[in-house]
Amino acid sequence: MFFTEEYVPRFDDYDSRGRFSLEAMFKVLENISNHHAMAVSDSAVRGSVAWILVEWRLQVTRLPKFGETFRATTWAHSMSSGTTTNRDYQVMDLNGGELIRARAKFALFDLKAGRLTGISEDLMDTYKPEEKAMFCDELPRLREPEEYDEKRPILLRRSDIDINGHVHNTRYLDFALEALTEDVYRTQPFGTVRIVYRSPLKFTEDAFIGIKRTEEGYIFGIYSGDRLCSLIELK
Repeated sequence: MFFTEEYVPRFDDYDSRGRFSLEAMFKVLENISNHHAMAVSDSAVRGSVAWILVEWRLQVTRLPKFGETFRATTWAHSMSSGTTTNRDYQVMDLNGGELIRARAKFALFDLKAGRLTGISEDLMDTYKPEEKAMFCDELPRLREPEEYDEKRPILLRRSDIDINGHVHNTRYLDFALEALTEDVYRTQPFGTVRIVYRSPLKFTEDAFIGIKRTEEGYIFGIYSGDRLCSLIELK
């Protein structure tokens, strides 16, 4: 089942450079996922069980221009394991040109037990999974750098916390972009983003970000003490 919505950009979708922000695009994809779930009588949170993001992969052909309306489409795949499933996305302009392609890996999390729980075939069947894939290759595992070029503290705010009591998934990307130097932030058009979520970060925890320059871009690690919470790669 392909699920499509037309999106009219808001003023706060744009950053100080006048570009549609990557964080805003992830929010568009996150929201269409939720709307798709609601359309099949599912929900992001059902009682004590919630869908959580395990990984993002996003590839930019181009970002929407200022004020440009576009269409986003999403669909579910069959389960990649008993506890995770993949969902693909394609964002197109109104002339049919591709803007963004993306994939997210989701899991079901038992909020009371504090662990992943199995995804039933009946639940997956409600989404009517499709075979179409936006990526034909499997990327190698994103690995934690042995050392970072720099580390900086992260000051968490109450507004960073989502309905599950954790830092919202799009905020991790924002932490990474904030850690860039001003000249890189202003001039570097990142075309590929990967985010891997390892452990939830909570408001009460002391957090910091590690920054590692690579040949193609950057890898960031977000930590609570010695615990790795997320890895982010920008290319």
